[in-house]
Amino acid sequence: MNLLEYLESHKMSQADFCRLTGLNRKTLSCYLSGKRRPSSKHVFLIEQWTNGKVTLRDLMEYAEKNQKK
Repeated sequence: MNLLEYLESHKMSQADFCRLTGLNRKTLSCYLSGKRRPSSKHVFLIEQWTNGKVTLRDLMEYAEKNQKK
């Protein structure tokens, strides 16, 4: 499951997720838009907060698929 799917399935806004995780809103937006790949620290944090529903593989595949050139 990618992070956007996770947020939608849990009816959670980006702002809500940022409040829970401590991620910066702009950083999360860059991850979701493909402008940036998540750092290893943030990958671990996202995996923890989603109870493993969004994994390293999910995040990397999503980033690769949506990366802006």
